[in-house]
Amino acid sequence: MSMKRNRTPKPAKKPARKPTIQSPLSLLGGKRLPAVLPPELANRLAATTTGELFQPVRLHYAVSDPAQTERTLLKLKCMDRDPKRGRLVWLYTKEAARISLPRAPVSDLVVIGEFVRKGPREIVLNVRSIERALAAVEFFDRHLPRTVAALTHLTVINRLFRFAETKEVTSLHALFENSPLTELHPEELEAKLAAVQGQTQDAAARSAAMLGILQELIQQPEPEMEKFPSHYYEDGIATLRLKLYTAQRVALQHWQGNTGYTSFDAIADSFGNNFDPTLSPTAQPAPDER
Repeated sequence: MSMKRNRTPKPAKKPARKPTIQSPLSLLGGKRLPAVLPPELANRLAATTTGELFQPVRLHYAVSDPAQTERTLLKLKCMDRDPKRGRLVWLYTKEAARISLPRAPVSDLVVIGEFVRKGPREIVLNVRSIERALAAVEFFDRHLPRTVAALTHLTVINRLFRFAETKEVTSLHALFENSPLTELHPEELEAKLAAVQGQTQDAAARSAAMLGILQELIQQPEPEMEKFPSHYYEDGIATLRLKLYTAQRVALQHWQGNTGYTSFDAIADSFGNNFDPTLSPTAQPAPDER
């Protein structure tokens, strides 16, 4: 005769908790950031609350009717008006919730982008990171007809920020408007190279002249902020990804003190190394975008 043992049932396993972001407020134990930040916090590399390096990017859209563009955008549940600041905000929720960013949002109110009118025929989308910019290009290409708004250019700020600096960035739009801008015209370089090719039949002379043009370009300092054609509709997202992550590689080198490092160095290095643009573990999330 066998006897059944009364076994104490094991307690049900609790579902694993999602990792939470340790915000500056929790580090300081207060509800507001103090006027003077502790050095260990102020000097950290700044990040967004969703885990990307804070490196603002602006997307430029050509529009025929800004009001129609805004009406189309507001059909999305992840878009909302912010009349006080004259913008439409793109929230990390609803349709945009499927966008993959390194960390989950701290709330549905996290703003991952802002649309602002910039003239009668242009509207811009300002975002705080390269990852958000690349996600925005594809997201709004799906949800915003090209006949309503066509992506023409991108602007990237070619540096990284200390956390203390982001405390002063109360408006991305103002940051872009007040920073020195260099506009790149790749077609001008192409025209110069084409002109050299037509000037002489001597292959060695042509090569030397073209090399001189490229060396002159290489020696130019990296602009603080640059605007360049997107060519997204012709080349796809890969070219933009290469351009933006090259800018971030340069910015990281400059942050580490290698200020002579250029985009050409980054491109040369990329042939032998796979650049993984993950967030530095010492980066500090900036205050929530709201």
